[in-house]
Amino acid sequence: MAQPYVSSPRMVANSLSAMLAAIEVYNKPRMEYRDEVTVLLIVNA
Repeated sequence: MAQPYVSSPRMVANSLSAMLAAIEVYNKPRMEYRDEVTVLLIVNA
């Protein structure tokens, strides 16, 4: 099975998107599991 091609700029862009999503989720005033989701997104980033 061939390895999928993933470029570094694309990985950086995805990491930035995950970090921004974590910040957005954390800033929502009413959301269950807000802290847990934020941690998962930051670890993913």
